[in-house]
Amino acid sequence: MFHPKLRSGNSEHLTGVAAANRKHPRGRKACPGINKKVCNMAKFVDFYSLDAERFQAKCKLCVETTIIKYSASSKTNLKTHIEGFHRHATAEQKAAAIGTGTVAAAFKGPPVFSNQEAITNTVCDMIIDLHLPVSIIEKPSFRKVLAVASKNLYKPICYKTMRDRIIKKSNWIFNFAEYEREFRKPSATVDIWSSRKRRGYMAISLHCQTKSGLDTKVLDFVHIPSPHTGENIKLTFDKVLAEHGLAPTDIFKIVCDNASNMKKAFRVSIWETNEDEDEENEDDIDDPDAVSDIDVHFDDLFQDQFRRPCSIHTIQLLVKDCLEAIPAKYKQVIEKAKAVCRKQHMSTKISEAMSAQLPAPGETRWNGQYRLLVKIEENWEDVKQKIGLFVDSDIPFLRSIIKFLKPFYDLTKRLEYEKISTVQDVIPLLCKLERDITNCGMPAPFVQDCLHALERRFGFICEDPHLLSATVLSSH
Repeated sequence: MFHPKLRSGNSEHLTGVAAANRKHPRGRKACPGINKKVCNMAKFVDFYSLDAERFQAKCKLCVETTIIKYSASSKTNLKTHIEGFHRHATAEQKAAAIGTGTVAAAFKGPPVFSNQEAITNTVCDMIIDLHLPVSIIEKPSFRKVLAVASKNLYKPICYKTMRDRIIKKSNWIFNFAEYEREFRKPSATVDIWSSRKRRGYMAISLHCQTKSGLDTKVLDFVHIPSPHTGENIKLTFDKVLAEHGLAPTDIFKIVCDNASNMKKAFRVSIWETNEDEDEENEDDIDDPDAVSDIDVHFDDLFQDQFRRPCSIHTIQLLVKDCLEAIPAKYKQVIEKAKAVCRKQHMSTKISEAMSAQLPAPGETRWNGQYRLLVKIEENWEDVKQKIGLFVDSDIPFLRSIIKFLKPFYDLTKRLEYEKISTVQDVIPLLCKLERDITNCGMPAPFVQDCLHALERRFGFICEDPHLLSATVLSSH
């Protein structure tokens, strides 16, 4: 019925279509006509530079030079390369390849932000200096600030990357030999506290001089096992110094609080004695025959390293001693102030009715009580009418307490500087504090008790050659 060649041709064509269907499981079928095959292949050929003599084609979409071989009868390799390696090429990249643009511009992508590294390092320093949580780097509001500041050019980093950067910054090495040649010896601060899981930790910081001023670096932060005795603290401290190539004799001063275990750990000054020991033979000092000069070497009396009590912590203990000795009427005013503060914090109605919010007094820091008393005095009529408890006769006692505590508050603020040396101001400020206590106008027995407490807490300053030298050499 049909011509044999026509029949065989149709059979071959049908076989080719079936084979195409098997190669394309998604249902794509090959073109039944030869003209469409040529047109379909032509769109792939446009992405090549053909070498008809060698039957080689250079791909225009590849960034690096890529040569694809083909034959006179088949260019399937060209199609396979485009569909396999450049199936995700964008319209802009394809347009650049066929002559409407450059391939390099199409593959270049978005411009690189030149300040990426500088902003990342600045954020890292900010987290360290302000003691911020590392997780702030992933907060949407924080990332929005960075995006607005960089006009959406900054690429945010994750929590893990920032944490690794902070750890890398903290791995600094203290070169004692180089530091000693220029500045002599650094001082150290030692502090111990417990975590929420009741595990003890010790932090050791070095206070160093630099050409631009003072600088403080955390040397180490380690777990200290119980018991936290003076011997155990000293062993841990020496171990940390040894790990950083330092010896106890390389430290000029060790600053710590007045806890008994700290005193035992770093007692290397002959002037330190137990407070529990009885003060004997004080009456014999007035006898001129009982006093004689002692011929000893200066270094035998004061070693290069000995404990320096924290001045601010000692002031805290001094104020505590004074408040315990304050007369009963003044104590009643302080208790009323605490009660007024609690009453306001427990009542939304009172808080909304008052024009000022009273600060919490705090039980461990006396300056919180001072700020509370000052706030009550500033809003006296408002507190008296809307909260109560206070009467008009309480205002003289309130003002007397504020007048008494203000020199302590000013002294604490003056010694809290981190970038300015304050060792030269310790003796002058304490002498001024002694005059302020004497002229505070409080009852005479209370004033005497405060002066005795001042002598007991800070009596060592007149026998400390370093404090005396710093005071004499100060330019103020």
